[in-house]
Amino acid sequence: MFVPQLRWDRADLGFYRLLTGSHFQSVLQDIINLEKTKDVHPDDIDSIYSRLVNILRVCSDNAVPACHKILKYSWDQEMDELKRRSMDSCQVWKAVGGPRSGSLFDKYRRDKVAYRNGIRNRQRSEMQMYTNDLHEALMQKQGTAFWKCWNAKFGKDKSDITIVDGVSDVNTIVSHSVAHFSKVCTNSTVGGSERLKSAYNDVRRNYCGQMIDDSYLIDAELVERVTSSMKRGKAAGLDNITSGHFQFSHPLL
Repeated sequence: MFVPQLRWDRADLGFYRLLTGSHFQSVLQDIINLEKTKDVHPDDIDSIYSRLVNILRVCSDNAVPACHKILKYSWDQEMDELKRRSMDSCQVWKAVGGPRSGSLFDKYRRDKVAYRNGIRNRQRSEMQMYTNDLHEALMQKQGTAFWKCWNAKFGKDKSDITIVDGVSDVNTIVSHSVAHFSKVCTNSTVGGSERLKSAYNDVRRNYCGQMIDDSYLIDAELVERVTSSMKRGKAAGLDNITSGHFQFSHPLL
């Protein structure tokens, strides 16, 4: 299943925050009721998790636009360095109160302009590169080269893989995959497996773990600090949730 890329930079963040906050109220009340019971079943935890994930997905569908293909310009180490300098100088400038003149302000402006110019130059270079390649392919009547360049830039519908090792039946392909990975993940020898299990049990017998103190406690402040530092733009997990879902949601989460 294809998961579109959410454009949090184009989202109605206020609306998303409002939606998540209103939906989280019912979940919060159920959690409070669940804490009052002494017998908490794992299915109850799974139900709460599923509801939270569903709320985040539904709210993002209503407030965050999705892009099925992002045409990105070339990004290299130089752009990473320009971005880092711009962010560092901006943080220093803000830390001293954001003055409108002086050496720190000048450095902040220079780094910001350099970063923006780097982005624009690479955007122009990429467009020029594809334009030249398409033009050359047309002039030389190279149909294959033209469509290869076109598809690399604008994408094309990719057909699903229907044949694996000469087999086209879906159930047979699944059976072969199961047999393959079952063999790969099976113990090579019974003796070797028992030897490893025995060594593990010997170590486990005297294992007591580390001492737990207040530094191991997890609270809402810690979770919020960690999630806010997560980088956006990464691929979603199996639940289609990204870091942006947490960072822009209502703090009630």
